Amino acid sequence: MSKVLISKLSSKETRKMQQHLCSKMASLKTKKQIEEFLEDVLTDSEIIMLLRRLQIAKLLLDGNTYFEIREKLGVGVDTIKNVRYKLEKGSGGYLNFIKKL
Repeated sequence: MSKVLISKLSSKETRKMQQHLCSKMASLKTKKQIEEFLEDVLTDSEIIMLLRRLQIAKLLLDGNTYFEIREKLGVGVDTIKNVRYKLEKGSGGYLNFIKKL
């Protein structure tokens, strides 16, 4: 597979690729298929990072402070800030996902 530099893609092309990925992910029928996809596509570290971000979002929504989150999860302030920013200014993905937990 050829390497694609994200900086070489227009925002329109990037959005189109993202929509295509989402469409294909939505076509996965079972939990096992989703699990296999994530295991193949993401490294163990990337899966852990994704799970940590979800934990951070949940803790922020539950009213935990940055200090409490750092103590509980051992994550940096910048990561917490990035998650908070997405919670406040993002498209609602964190909220929609966490509501289903």
